Amino acid sequence: MSALLIVLAASVVAFALLETRFGARRRADTRHVRTDLAYVASDFAGNLAVNALRPGFPLALAWLFGQAWQGPVAGWHPLAQFALGAVVLEWAIWFTHWCWHRFDVLYPFHAVHHASTHVYFLSGLRQHPVQFVGDQVFFALLLTLIGVQPELVGLLATLQMVLAFFTHSNLDLRLRGGLKYVVASPRFHVLHHDRSGRGDYKNLGGGLSLFDWLFGTALDPDEVAPPEALGSGDPTVPPGWRGQLLWPFRALRRAS
Repeated sequence: MSALLIVLAASVVAFALLETRFGARRRADTRHVRTDLAYVASDFAGNLAVNALRPGFPLALAWLFGQAWQGPVAGWHPLAQFALGAVVLEWAIWFTHWCWHRFDVLYPFHAVHHASTHVYFLSGLRQHPVQFVGDQVFFALLLTLIGVQPELVGLLATLQMVLAFFTHSNLDLRLRGGLKYVVASPRFHVLHHDRSGRGDYKNLGGGLSLFDWLFGTALDPDEVAPPEALGSGDPTVPPGWRGQLLWPFRALRRAS
């Protein structure tokens, strides 16, 4: 956990300095940043909860299948496990992100992420606790199912957070050649936050754009204009953290 904190703290400092020097859009105001910092704290608490649950995942699988669980890649070299785990995790991020948009019972929890009118490096951690914990549990279970070592699962979760800083950062970074078909740049992902709605089901990947191109959900930033405004534009979503925690439940109750 101390290593996780060091990596995240270093990432925050690095991206804050980069955005101060090379920021492409106007900076978020103080109230907006306070809301994002509250989400950082709630995500950290959620991460602690998932870490506490993680040792139980192999036991749960063993109980389910009636024997000690050994996934198909359990005997692989750790580097090979990490590489495959990274690709599987990226697919899982694309898939769950699509689900949060596709299903009406899920979207209100994801809507608080899109309520952000400023997309910068902390925006990637603006996730409702229901979504954050749900995603992390699903990711950890999936990686455990294929046999990735528990310590590597934690390392992949840390990498995922750093990549969320990168893809949401306020940097107009253009990737050339074939690289843009593999890596998700900030310029690629910001289209997903376009208030016009053109990116709602587009550019869903985490650190990779690969699965968006494979599954037809890619919006090429080299062929479309950058967003004129960001955020969902939904006036019913409260601006503050406390209001946003309750808003999805109220939205679902109204819909039912």
